[in-house]
Amino acid sequence: MFLKNLLEKITHILGLTTPKKKPLFCPCCYAEEKCIGGSPYLLEDFQSIMTHFAQLNDHNADLLGEKFSKKDPFGIVFIHTEQNSDPIQGHNILIPQSIIFEDLQENVFYAICRIKDKCEWVQYAYYISDKKGHKWYDYIGKNEPVTDSRTIERLEKRLSVYKDLIITLLKKQEGKGKIVPKNIPISQQFHKEWLLLASLLSIPTRTANKICKSVLIEEEMFDTFLSEMIAADYLEVIDWKDVAEDVVYNYNLLSKRLKGTAIDLEIDNNTPPTEVFRLLASRSEFTLYQIDIDADSYFIGLCPKENAIAVQCQYKALFSVLDNQTSVTLIV
Repeated sequence: MFLKNLLEKITHILGLTTPKKKPLFCPCCYAEEKCIGGSPYLLEDFQSIMTHFAQLNDHNADLLGEKFSKKDPFGIVFIHTEQNSDPIQGHNILIPQSIIFEDLQENVFYAICRIKDKCEWVQYAYYISDKKGHKWYDYIGKNEPVTDSRTIERLEKRLSVYKDLIITLLKKQEGKGKIVPKNIPISQQFHKEWLLLASLLSIPTRTANKICKSVLIEEEMFDTFLSEMIAADYLEVIDWKDVAEDVVYNYNLLSKRLKGTAIDLEIDNNTPPTEVFRLLASRSEFTLYQIDIDADSYFIGLCPKENAIAVQCQYKALFSVLDNQTSVTLIV
């Protein structure tokens, strides 16, 4: 009864409903947008499940649950497709995209949760105590990381069955031997991927939305994106003939935008930009990266060091939306 009342209260407070296409039994609550150390799960595999699930019509979404319960009577899987981070009753709360497992044998919930560009296994905290007086917000941020290999192996077998059922239902739904990708407007795809990149680059939401709005009204979206980033001092263009002091000056503009410390290099002005980049990178509190566009010019930017690999991957995801194969190189 305690669990039932808790879930009903959280669902009511968050305004969550359980429409046929997006079943949600119990949200997984984080205190902040930060992983807690659960075993990782591949982001690409996670996103594939989310994408395929979203393509199911209401009838097949219902049928998915019925078919899975016949194959796995002791487990239930739910998909939560949207992230919610709005404060509730004065409490900060993050409900991430997640694949949720209810284990009827163990009487416990597990989940694969997406936190920015990473996914991790966690165990829900809703069984901390049934002591009277506990409120729903007592459970925020109390989830436990799951690292036990046998538990994860068991859950991944369960997930494999679930994935196969989704694929089978999609094939029948489309009446074909292969899955037809859902046609999502490019504006929605760009907006989603850009906001994730902007977060990794430490660009304020207001600025990120302004850049996005400017890009989406133009036909040449890739060129407009670069122009907007340069205008906002999140990218700088260096010509191969630029003297060293100009390269350092442009670096410091980028660093200032991220509230970093300026670097003063005592260097021969004839030093090539590529060598200046390496010297700056060795002393920088950020990671210096280059967008590989023009052999005669260098498009450089900065990002927090802990986000460097994620930024490189997310640029690729963003550019792929624009059908552009331009790569990003980290300067070390």
